[in-house]
Order: sequence, then C-alpha cells, then structure tokens
Amino acid sequence: MSKDKGKKPEPIKEEKKKKSRPTKLVMNDRGFTSVQDGYAYMRGKFGEGRVHTGAKMLEDRPRIPLGIFPFDFAAAGGIPIYARTMFWGGESGGKTTGLLSACAMTQRICFRCFEMKEYCTCKNKSPLEKKALLIDIETDLDKVWAECIGVDTSKMIVLEPDTAEQACSMALLALQMEEVGLVGFDSIGALGTLAELTREMEEKEMGSQAGVLTKFVRKMLRVMQRRQQANIPIAFLWINQMRHKIGVMFGTPEHYPGGWAVRHANTFVTQFKRITHSEGDKERYIDKENSLMTAVRHSVSFQKHKVSILQGHCEFVRVEQDLPDIGLKKGQVNDYLTTAAKAVEMGMIDTKSRKLQDQWKEEPLVYAKFKMDLIKKAKEQTANRG
Repeated sequence: MSKDKGKKPEPIKEEKKKKSRPTKLVMNDRGFTSVQDGYAYMRGKFGEGRVHTGAKMLEDRPRIPLGIFPFDFAAAGGIPIYARTMFWGGESGGKTTGLLSACAMTQRICFRCFEMKEYCTCKNKSPLEKKALLIDIETDLDKVWAECIGVDTSKMIVLEPDTAEQACSMALLALQMEEVGLVGFDSIGALGTLAELTREMEEKEMGSQAGVLTKFVRKMLRVMQRRQQANIPIAFLWINQMRHKIGVMFGTPEHYPGGWAVRHANTFVTQFKRITHSEGDKERYIDKENSLMTAVRHSVSFQKHKVSILQGHCEFVRVEQDLPDIGLKKGQVNDYLTTAAKAVEMGMIDTKSRKLQDQWKEEPLVYAKFKMDLIKKAKEQTANRG
C-alpha cells in the first residue's frame, strides 16, 4: 500500500494580491493639507470616480421619449437617464400605458446618441441597442394593447415576483444588467411584503412595505451611481397608485404609498389623470352607432423635477380603437395639432404647408424624427434665453 493513500491533499495556496497603498497624506505644521494632496489621497484610498470636479456633472441628462409629443415637449425630451421617474395617479389615468410607451421607445432608439436607430448619428458605429425590462406586480398587462402602443413583446423582458422583497431584489439585479436600458416597476401600491402575505387577515402589519422600499432605495441609488460612473445608460421608471388621506381639511388629500424614502429618491414625478372630453373630442371620437367614446383624454402635471422641463402641464388624447376617418390606429396618440402649432410657432413649418400632415399619416418614422428635432430646437431657444 502507498504511504500517501491516507493523507489528505494539501489545499492550494492562493497568491495574495498586493493592495495598492494610498498616497501618503502630506500635512503641514498646523495639521492641514493642500487640496491637491487631499484629492490624491482620497483617490488612492477610495478609488477613481469617487472624487471629481464639478466639470464632470451632467449638464443635461439624455432622455428616453415616450413618443407622445405633448409629454415629451413638456418634459424636455422624455424620461431622464440615470434618474428615478415616477408616474402616479388614479385608476385608468394612463400610467401603465405611459410606461409601455417608454418601453416601446427604448426598443427604437440608440442609447449612445439617443436618436431613432434609423437616424443614428454615431459615426462608424452601429446603434447601441438596449432592452426594456418590466417588473409586473399587478400581472394584468395586455399583450394586444402593448403591441398596439408599439412594444415588441418578444424582445421585452417581464418579471413577475410574489413579494415586495422579491420585486426589489429583481429590480436591483435588473439595474446591474448592462443590456437593459429601462427598468419598469408596476406598481408600488400593489406590493405586499412576505410578512404581510403570510400572516392572517386579522393581524396588522404596519410600515412593512415602507421598510422594504427604504432599504431598496438606498441600494438602488448606489447601483445607479456606479452605472453613471461607468457611462452605461439606465433609467428607472416606477408606477404608483393614489390614496386619499382621511380628515384633510386644507390642501389635497391625494397622496401615494411607499413611505418618505420613495418621495425623496425620485428625480422626476408626474401625476396622470383621466379627464373629461371637450366638445370637439365628443364629435371627433364618438362611435354614434354604439354610443361609445373611442378615445381617452389624459392630463399630466409635473410635480417634482430635478432636471430641466419646458412646461409644467400637458394633455393628450389616445384612441382605443381604429379610426380610419382621421388616420389613427388603436393605441396611437393624436398629437398632430399640438406638434403643428409648436412647429409654426418656432418657424419650422409654414401655416399652409401640408408636409407635416402627410408625414403624420403616411411616414410615422419621419414624423417621430421631426418631433424630436422640434424639442431639441425648443431646448436650444430656452437655453439661449437663459
């Protein structure tokens, strides 16, 4: 018998990597140091990207448009990159439809120049494509409606968590996926924590949702910070429902769940509402045979914005079935009149020109490019006036 048969194999020793020592902090007689020495010390100790001058701050964040001109114009281009955006409001306000519109445009733009892929301005490079990922807590998405809005459902990633903890963990992992450009979260109001879902109905569970979201927000901020430092575009868009406070006598009783951490973490907050139609809408969109209104008018107000916007409020109409008489299909937004009015105001078209109207009906891609160029010109004029 071999003598080495009963011996245990020796563990493989891993070579220890030498840690880079930070630059020695130089102090003077009074215990102070220069800015240059302090900067070099912090950079060596905490790593590159942690300390920089204000010149590296974003001047104007790139945007993901929704393809809805009134919204995109008011929001100065759409949903900001490297930011947390919230759509909230009452039922049937258009929140989820707005999220699906953002998913559709995520699939259609280049994430390097943020132009339509067909009009990409990246020299000698193919368009940088990103995927849209949707965390569906409410689980009531309609595939046909999503495709009418323009979403390629075969390329969109959908996750369906059971609990709030799972949803937040999935969102953190999704934010770290380099191929994902937009993470959607629908919705905060529908989240149920593990403790809440496993206990009996008689047992009360106070503040558990807010506690999970507070922890999630802190982690999310760090993940998005790392992506911004690495220059990998990402946007986070979550939906929230509306609640009413009892006994409010002054101010609005409307608010949304999730706790104060969610409120503070948001970069961009918009409230969606479904409003009554004007007399012109009733004549234009009514189905007289069935006495049915075939369109919905939405109102959007921008309540918090840490990024630049052009307007604080907008309205738009989305049709819910094909209207061949006015050239609209199910899911489309009738934004031609608003686009034409702004284009005439800014001198991009003549009042008698029918070119834009022809593009709206027959060349949707050209029309979408025109709307994005119109918003860019409006932003330039606003910057020049400032």
